[in-house]
Amino acid sequence: MKICIWLGTISDIGGVQRLCTLLADELAKENEVTIASFDTPEKLANAVYKLDKRVKFVEFPKNKVSSNIFYRIMRRILFKLIRNDKYLERIDFPKFMRKRLVILLIKENTTLS
Repeated sequence: MKICIWLGTISDIGGVQRLCTLLADELAKENEVTIASFDTPEKLANAVYKLDKRVKFVEFPKNKVSSNIFYRIMRRILFKLIRNDKYLERIDFPKFMRKRLVILLIKENTTLS
């Protein structure tokens, strides 16, 4: 089975990063596991939590909008003001990022097949 784990960063120290590396390493024993992240391969090489050699890493392309300071400030304000999960989902994972993830998954699926 092919499994893709997507997260913003895997090179930082934290519970999510640790859990994802443990999960990916364990799943890679019997599956094809890919981790997609905003991190670069160089940053991953210096990460605290090391990945098994069987786990494939793919750099998820950043968008200029998501790294824009105005976008990040507005996102924080909207998170505090809006309590509806439907809208929070759209703020945290906007349409352009969802489209990029779908394109990445289709591309990886065809290259891994």
